[in-house]
Amino acid sequence: MRDYFQIARSYETKCLSGLIPTCKNVEAAMKRFQRQRANPNYFCDHNYVVKAIRIMEAMELDNGAKLILMDWQVYFVHMVFLLRHKKSGKRVVGDAYLTVGRGNAKSSLIGALANVGLLLPEPEDTKAPIVLMTARQREQAMDTLFEYAKNFATSIDPNKQILKPLRTTIDRMVKGSKQGYIKAMTSEPKSIEGYRTSFAFLDEIHVMENGLKVYTTIRNGQKDRFSPLRILITTAGSDPESFCKDFEDSVLDCIYGRRDDDSITGLVFTVDDTSEDGIRNPIEWQKANPSWGVTIQPDIFKQDADFALDAGGTMANEFIIKNLNSWVMGNDSWIEDSIIKRYMRSVSWDEFKGQKVYIGVDLSSTDDLTALSAVANVNGQYVFKSLAWIPYGTLSQRKNAWKYKEWIKRGELLTIPGEVMNYEALVERILFIKRMAKKVVVLYDENKSFEFVKMCNDNGVELIPHKQSLPAFSKATLTFERSLRTGKIDLDYNGVTRFCFIGSMLMENHQQDVKPGKKSKAYKIDIVISKLQAFGGLLFDETKARKRVRIS
Repeated sequence: MRDYFQIARSYETKCLSGLIPTCKNVEAAMKRFQRQRANPNYFCDHNYVVKAIRIMEAMELDNGAKLILMDWQVYFVHMVFLLRHKKSGKRVVGDAYLTVGRGNAKSSLIGALANVGLLLPEPEDTKAPIVLMTARQREQAMDTLFEYAKNFATSIDPNKQILKPLRTTIDRMVKGSKQGYIKAMTSEPKSIEGYRTSFAFLDEIHVMENGLKVYTTIRNGQKDRFSPLRILITTAGSDPESFCKDFEDSVLDCIYGRRDDDSITGLVFTVDDTSEDGIRNPIEWQKANPSWGVTIQPDIFKQDADFALDAGGTMANEFIIKNLNSWVMGNDSWIEDSIIKRYMRSVSWDEFKGQKVYIGVDLSSTDDLTALSAVANVNGQYVFKSLAWIPYGTLSQRKNAWKYKEWIKRGELLTIPGEVMNYEALVERILFIKRMAKKVVVLYDENKSFEFVKMCNDNGVELIPHKQSLPAFSKATLTFERSLRTGKIDLDYNGVTRFCFIGSMLMENHQQDVKPGKKSKAYKIDIVISKLQAFGGLLFDETKARKRVRIS
């Protein structure tokens, strides 16, 4: 019998030591999993993992060969099923996310794990196991996923004593004992309502138009289950506003320690270097394709890469997304999302103590965000922190309201009561910063700012008008981009900030003045504008100081 834990541990060691080309996301996930295994509040349920993999490796592929899990698959099974809470005995992981390049045997893994969910239910769960496999496209759900689950079930129970596949024009099921079953269906929220699943698989969520609704419907249906599980498996995509991208960002937040939630785990196999040289580098190819040399044949992969990348355009983007598992969200953003993420970290207000702080504000009344950004030059590094508010009464009317709700839940977006913005919370935050800083200067646009100006004047806040025209923003815009790309700027980690940068494109006038503008009405860029307001004030004062030094 294979020693599965040793296989997983050896794979982890090889990845972290560089023997197996591994991207930074997977390295971070593995280091986190090491820390989790050492958590005194958890215990390792090796017995369940061994049973699960034994069931999977008793299955047969279409050619009659036994299914032998690849090392990375053994590792993923350990990440999902190994850890349990000592107090409750429940599985630590409730959401598992897996994203790899195409051709890495995702669908077969789902089919095998679905049978595990049916044959290894939680003893404490008195209800029959119900396993749901869902995908947007009928062919993927009803044919591909179901066929894997059905064939694997037949291979381990050819006489259909326990597992009984059922295929009709409307149903794709594998029935088990005690009224349990596996069911494949398309990802329509209405069609999956009412299912009280124990396991649920969401496949290729990057193309699920109603991804969040599907996910929440499934999750709500699992509330009376002892230790329910959701496994989301996909390749990358191109829509920065999609549920898939947002969920992946949440997983990465957990992996990198920006969010403390052990119930979410995942492996994000992708390339680290997205430059022209990087996407042609076979080492990078392997990082996105853990089945390299098994289901992914290197010589064929190179041929496909050369053909697609030499062709360029849509074909190259499709290859980068599907085969290198890297998100391509267009080249019209002012600054690429990968650059924004690279220079984001958790910034504390304490870092502004004793500093001269410049605050930019972008005011709104109903539709846009009201944004505040603070910046200070801390030992030669420009440190930014931003906040944004909306009237809570406008939440349901907003496009992608689910995204706003998630930001509010994470504390990244603040709300005030009612449907019209007032500036009390904004001014309170300015006064909070004023009390800790050496000096505070607030830059604002005079348009529609009477109420805000009066409140600041009443509280002794120094105000400097700052127009939001292209000439007024041009120097700050160019210097901000140059400083960010050279690592001289630290941005506070915030999903709203990223959303605003993704939605920003560069505008230019005939005098070559530049300033970010909205890509479309669907985006908000208020935090970007407030950052540049603040940065413009800081640069103005630094320029004056340098001139004084030269004169003296």
